[in-house]
Amino acid sequence: MNKKIVANIVLAMTFGAIVLPVSAKADELKSDITVTIDAGTGAGATEEEISTKTPRDGEFIIKAVSDFSYPSVPLGETRSATIEKDKAYGIEVVDVTGNGTGWNVKVSMDSFKVKGGANDGEELKGWELTIPTAEVTSKSASIRPENTPVGKEAKISGQLSSTVFQADAGKGMGRYTNIFERYADKQAPTRKTGVQLSVPNTARKASYIGKLNWTLTNTPN
Repeated sequence: MNKKIVANIVLAMTFGAIVLPVSAKADELKSDITVTIDAGTGAGATEEEISTKTPRDGEFIIKAVSDFSYPSVPLGETRSATIEKDKAYGIEVVDVTGNGTGWNVKVSMDSFKVKGGANDGEELKGWELTIPTAEVTSKSASIRPENTPVGKEAKISGQLSSTVFQADAGKGMGRYTNIFERYADKQAPTRKTGVQLSVPNTARKASYIGKLNWTLTNTPN
């Protein structure tokens, strides 16, 4: 065989070996993860500084709610509750049941009576309490429209109740605080914001204590 021809054939064979495609190999196998998620405990401190009382623990509970203080309200006038520095007025609701039924909080006044003195226990009539909403917060859940409850302005008088906090079905799962008002500089009692109490000019000059009743149910309005 001619040597030149042999050399050409070898070169062609070597080149062909370089360009042949290499088949990639892979494998795939699926595995499972199984878990049962239980209801939470709702334990721990409140997420916001809204109360000096010991917070409550539970899977579906009003964890804390503010007490309101009015050092002085003139007869026939309206005043806003006094807030301590760096504190806030509000209510925190815990729903770690995992049921997603939604919920509703209503507030009413069980009684509003004279405290002490010759007229102790006398009922105050003609008052009106307005509880606004400044913001809804949560440090343990994402604040998004699809899961966040809604604060509502509550206006009560006598023994009528009013909705103050509400979560539609599928919302409100986790821990949420409805902030009524935060402390701000120049917190004058005559301001037009915050939790406002109006008293009639027919009231007796005295010290009073009111008992608010906050009711949480696992059904939205």
